[in-house]
Amino acid sequence: MFENNFFGGLQGNMKITVVGLGLMGGSFCKAIKEYTDYECYGYDINPSICEMAYNEKAIDKIANLNDLGDSDVIIICLTPKRTVKFVSDNVGYFKKNSIVSDICGVKAEVFQSCLEKLTLNDIKYVSCHPMAGKETTGFKSSDKNLFVNAGMILIEDDKCDCAAINSFEEIVRKLKFGKIVKCAASKHDEIIAYTSQLAHVVSNAYIKCGNFENLNGFTAGSYQDMTRVAEIDPVAWSELMCTNSKNLVKKITEIITELEKLKKGIEGKEEKLIEAMLEEGREKKLGEREKKK
Repeated sequence: MFENNFFGGLQGNMKITVVGLGLMGGSFCKAIKEYTDYECYGYDINPSICEMAYNEKAIDKIANLNDLGDSDVIIICLTPKRTVKFVSDNVGYFKKNSIVSDICGVKAEVFQSCLEKLTLNDIKYVSCHPMAGKETTGFKSSDKNLFVNAGMILIEDDKCDCAAINSFEEIVRKLKFGKIVKCAASKHDEIIAYTSQLAHVVSNAYIKCGNFENLNGFTAGSYQDMTRVAEIDPVAWSELMCTNSKNLVKKITEIITELEKLKKGIEGKEEKLIEAMLEEGREKKLGEREKKK
């Protein structure tokens, strides 16, 4: 599948290095080993994590910085600030005309910084965002099937190499991703503020409203759905939220407006008004479901 793309005939000989062996990085390694013939190297600042990944056969080799220069593809699975720093500090190690990707949950700032540094050094940059994850973190939570049928967002820009994007798309399809969409970094951040970050904000606020000693027997699916992502990594997610603050604050303001409308209707016991608002939300959800068919 690569003959018309960036890598020409490279298939089984391709070397991929994953930087950062947490939940996402570990899952990339395990998926690469499970579903492709590519060599997979793993790099992490924590030696014990590297040893764990190697012993579990999630990687073929524990990588050092020099191995970056032997890699056809590097997938950076770090937080936004650490991603920018890693690229800035180590761009001299990367192989010319290789592909470097990041999986950051916010794009605009990371994209501009990394694109400039990488293209100046003749390295192809393909920024992506896998729409998959868990509320738990770390390599121990990683899963070779985490990406099966998951969405993948690839960032498009007129300064990006289209052939490199196409080749990277072929790689992620082999890892069993489902729907793959492409958009600009700014559009990504605008939509993600709603589909991901706002949900985490609401979950965090919701769980803190339950000041009860014992909820056993009082919870069902709706409670679990609302609170599952409250267990997220606070350090990583606070950085993501602040990096995308403009878009996220806009969505928080909108949800506060909607809650105030409902609150006012409930306070006044205006059943018809409440019914209309609930129906509006119901219709919007049903319309979204129809579009997915």
